[in-house]
Amino acid sequence: EMNISEMGNGEKSTRNGYKDRQKKEAFVKMTHVGDALSLHQEVLERAKELFSGFRDDRELLQQFEGTIAACLIEAFDQLSNEGREPLKMQSITDSIGNDNDKKLFKR
Repeated sequence: EMNISEMGNGEKSTRNGYKDRQKKEAFVKMTHVGDALSLHQEVLERAKELFSGFRDDRELLQQFEGTIAACLIEAFDQLSNEGREPLKMQSITDSIGNDNDKKLFKR
């Protein structure tokens, strides 16, 4: 999983290959969380950008799953502050339309 530009630079290419594998793993985890929480695709894309930039900047990433969570939260917050809807509208209307969920909204 090395880029051609990294050939011949063994140590650095190993680090970059490892970072790329971590990014792929993080993106899979983000997708699962996004599906479970009905997050809009824009949230996932922004979170992936944040994670990728953060991972590229660090030699060692501690708290891998915590970093994934932080990126998702930050992406959600950024989109909310921009006035965008960070949740999938279909899942919201499905929940409101479900009689069992209506009980949750009654006082």
